[in-house]
Amino acid sequence: MSTRSHDIAWAAPGPLLAAGQGLGRPALLRFATDDFIERLQAVLAEAPSRLAAFRALPETWREPMALPTVAEGAPAPPLSAAAQKLRRLIAGREAVPQATGGSAGPLKLYQPSQMRHYLVAAMLVCRLPGLPDREIDLAAGDRAGFVLRRLLPPGPAPDPKLDPPPFNPATWQEYAWVPGPDGPSWQQLPDPLEAPAGEERLPAFPMRYAEADGRNRRLLAGSVPTGRREAYIGAPVARADAATGRVVTPAPAPKTARLMLLRADVIEPWRRLIDLADQTKLRLWNDLGGDTETRSAAATAIGQARDQIQTASWYILLDLHDLLKKHLPQVVNAINGRSASLSHAEQALVDAMRDMKIPTGLAGALETGGYAAKSVATSLADALASIDAARTGLEAVVAEFARTTPPTRDPQWPSFLFPLADPDPNHLFFNAPGTQPILGVADGIDPDLALEEPEARQDQQDCVTALEALIIRAMPDASPAPDPAPMPAACAGQEPRDAWFVMRPVLDRPVCAPFHSSLVGPGTEPFRIAGFFDSDAPARPVRIGLPLDITPAGLRRFDKKAVVTLSDALCGQLHRMRGLGLGDLVLSVLPWPFHKPLKRAGGAPCTSSSDPSLSLGLVCSLSIPIITLCALILLIIMVTLFDIIFRWIPWFIMCLPVPGLRAKGPK
Repeated sequence: MSTRSHDIAWAAPGPLLAAGQGLGRPALLRFATDDFIERLQAVLAEAPSRLAAFRALPETWREPMALPTVAEGAPAPPLSAAAQKLRRLIAGREAVPQATGGSAGPLKLYQPSQMRHYLVAAMLVCRLPGLPDREIDLAAGDRAGFVLRRLLPPGPAPDPKLDPPPFNPATWQEYAWVPGPDGPSWQQLPDPLEAPAGEERLPAFPMRYAEADGRNRRLLAGSVPTGRREAYIGAPVARADAATGRVVTPAPAPKTARLMLLRADVIEPWRRLIDLADQTKLRLWNDLGGDTETRSAAATAIGQARDQIQTASWYILLDLHDLLKKHLPQVVNAINGRSASLSHAEQALVDAMRDMKIPTGLAGALETGGYAAKSVATSLADALASIDAARTGLEAVVAEFARTTPPTRDPQWPSFLFPLADPDPNHLFFNAPGTQPILGVADGIDPDLALEEPEARQDQQDCVTALEALIIRAMPDASPAPDPAPMPAACAGQEPRDAWFVMRPVLDRPVCAPFHSSLVGPGTEPFRIAGFFDSDAPARPVRIGLPLDITPAGLRRFDKKAVVTLSDALCGQLHRMRGLGLGDLVLSVLPWPFHKPLKRAGGAPCTSSSDPSLSLGLVCSLSIPIITLCALILLIIMVTLFDIIFRWIPWFIMCLPVPGLRAKGPK
């Protein structure tokens, strides 16, 4: 058979071909059960003409498509060849059922987690009378599959601040999904009937069925990858350059991955310490001027907050030291007093860290327990120079840090203090001269990561922002150490409100290259892919049976088969928490005069009563039904509490009466 391109064509599935409408286009088939392959096999074996009832239509969970009535795939009694042909002829003369139900609007495909599966189906035929199947020569390297294409408006990338233009399938252009060394990207196609090198092929599998006249036919089907929506939407888009006409893929900014690592390990934890200090100041600072009892309670609570801030500060300093040592080793040499060859940006960073000092008045306020005022590090550079020596103790310490109890310092904690935030309103490290050095695109980061938002105690937040900018600017584009893997937050991209896709069948013929290497068929109906929490999406039915008899007599019968292993440190915290109640937690967050700090006593690792040198862990057995019951009660409590903000109670839960469902059996 001739393999010239005009002898071969892609067509709609045979049962869906309409007379007088040409070869049609591939069909999107929708299934609402997990046994969709078996259902497809059953309808093709019993009545292929009923395949039209599975065509995907726009639907929501309120207005779903009607579930097609097809054979369930049960083995039928053997029939003679004549009887089988007669049955097919009768079925072919019956009215072909069409997909029904659904709602108006664009076609949106849902994910398998939302109880929807979709197949794309097409046929590879020869342009001869009767459209016979074109056999795929696997020995010659021929391969059939499908490609997913994205539709985007023509022209340059749209401004994310503006609404996208209305969808127009006649003018929007197709982009191919092409994996690359820097990750996959969408590459613009000058001709949608071309398949660029490297475009991902989605597998196709053959399905056999018989026509009404007895001819055996082959249908090629493939799965629509709706579960990969986030990867498709978050990938960069390569567009043709207006000057050269070449397709340009936006390369990731060279310092983006290092910036995300810096923010994850240092900057964001530091910002949260500033938030904690600000909340403590608002709640307790004014109480230091009250009566003796109020002043004592406020001082105790502020001391506890300072201990918490100092503990986190040591670990943030340790992570900052490790990051600088890996990506800016000369800066670490400089702050440690060793000879170093510094660039202008590195010298600016070292100078800034030496200028970041805690006010003298605050250093005196930190003088408690086993720490004197001289224990406070003179600057951030001094603290970084000292933190590496404290690494072993910081990684091994188990007990909670508290300067006031006991009065002597635990030797595993560092011998110096350097809190990165404090409730004292005057705690401010330094002000960058002139305009704050905010990061920009010229610094080698993605534009979206240069954005900042206002936060509490903005003056202190500006200090952190300035330090972040100085660190990134001191880093070369090519780091001496391997860059970390980009974090998902740095690769999310701008998610459009409407992302449109089509699928096309492709036949690859390497023997015919370069003249007819790939045959790309027509596209399916354009569709969107629903997000995981799409409000229109259906939901899988999940039934959780809670205990019916919740009396002590009934609950005691449940076996405790859930086993939890606790270390000695967690065991100590568990014993400590047993003395607290919900009222204690509520009072700990209320302002004065209702505020009551949590008890700090206890929490030491568990040891044997007969041998205190022997650490003890615990193996605890719990009852899953009782845990589920507790989870429901706590969920209702928290939902009711947060209803003050979200006002979501009317849409939270729906309960229906179940006659006769009672805790105790018949009397």
